[in-house]
Amino acid sequence: MKKTGAWLAVYALEQIGVKYTFGIPGVHNTELYDELNNSEQITPILVTMNSVRALWRKRSAGRLRA
Repeated sequence: MKKTGAWLAVYALEQIGVKYTFGIPGVHNTELYDELNNSEQITPILVTMNSVRALWRKRSAGRLRA
């Protein structure tokens, strides 16, 4: 398995216990989302509107702990 910057970023997020990521997909972060989709610990949540909506969803997820 080839280790890339995207792999390293996801590995670091897994090590600190991140469960969700929020963001706007684009051509500049495709590799990162590919690695996030391979993760068994992190659920990427794609926000296609704007960064304000991403922040709103992040705050909502923080309040909805199981």
